[in-house]
Amino acid sequence: MSRHVYSNSEFYEMMLCVGAARNNSIYEARQIYRQRFIDGRPPAEQRHLPPYSVFRNMCLRLQRTGSFHADREAAGRPTSRPADVEELILEHFDENPRTSTRRAGALFGVNHMLVWHTLHEDGQHPYHFRRTQELTPADYQPRMNFCRWYRSRAEADSSFTKKVLWTDEASFTRNGILNLHNGHVWSHTNPHASSQSNFQHQWRINVWAGIYGNRVLGPIILPARFTGPVYLNLLAGEIEDLLEDLPLREYMDVIFQHDGAAAHFERRVRGYLDARFPEWIGRGGPVPWPARSPDLTVVKYFVWGYVKKSVYAHECSTREEMEEKIHAAFASITPDMLQSARTSMLRRTELCLDKEGGHFKPFL
Repeated sequence: MSRHVYSNSEFYEMMLCVGAARNNSIYEARQIYRQRFIDGRPPAEQRHLPPYSVFRNMCLRLQRTGSFHADREAAGRPTSRPADVEELILEHFDENPRTSTRRAGALFGVNHMLVWHTLHEDGQHPYHFRRTQELTPADYQPRMNFCRWYRSRAEADSSFTKKVLWTDEASFTRNGILNLHNGHVWSHTNPHASSQSNFQHQWRINVWAGIYGNRVLGPIILPARFTGPVYLNLLAGEIEDLLEDLPLREYMDVIFQHDGAAAHFERRVRGYLDARFPEWIGRGGPVPWPARSPDLTVVKYFVWGYVKKSVYAHECSTREEMEEKIHAAFASITPDMLQSARTSMLRRTELCLDKEGGHFKPFL
């Protein structure tokens, strides 16, 4: 496995990006690094994009040792687990969270228990998730069709990416946000556990959110049961009220997007969208939404992850406390973050076409 060796100059530039990121967010720092040294540059001038773990470990090393580089002679470090292997292991699990300690051990030529201890010391643990459908060969062409449509519209109209209203719903529980892939995943926090014995009270908060240009619409707290009629009332009521605050030209140009959830496909919902948004994106709409494509919608690939990190940074003891944290997290999303997320959409559609509709996340 090839490994990029970072120079002091590169680490220094990463630290400048961390400083430029609001709230010292590693996600934002990495996005800023991409914008400064990769996006828009000729391939020969593009930098290597460091994984999240490189940013995280660099900050930890500076805090603990005052050095960019790991100290191989650090007291107490087992000689059988050198610093460079530790970093390789952490990078590998950042990029491949579903792999196993045995496979990683074989890859790096170390005992799988050394891999386990490295992850454990970094605060990571294995978690299990419910199964969701993976991409099938039948999904590839619809994904490519959507990406071609999106890119052609963006090339013809420089303001197009600001006209799409990206929307989605998610459920926040005491245990985690229910909008995740499943399987066995190594992570610092448990995004979704089936139960925890010390929780005497459980709850579920259903949330709708939208992203339009550099604006956040919502969050809107939804009823416990999210049905077609409930969604229709939401569209014609609270969502329409939010859109009426837009300038008239923008109000008329909105291209509404949602995925293929059952409530979205209800006949009266589609009728309403046909009348209100002539060019809406979704299952059964003028612009078909490709199934199983959370990697192609801004709310799924950026907003929920950002909000989750804030809401679950510390345990919530009441439903009311969690609602307050949800609203606070949305309020902290800045226009710069949204612009970066929308820019990522162009890169994602390009990669999706390069991969002929298949998975592209490892190449972001």
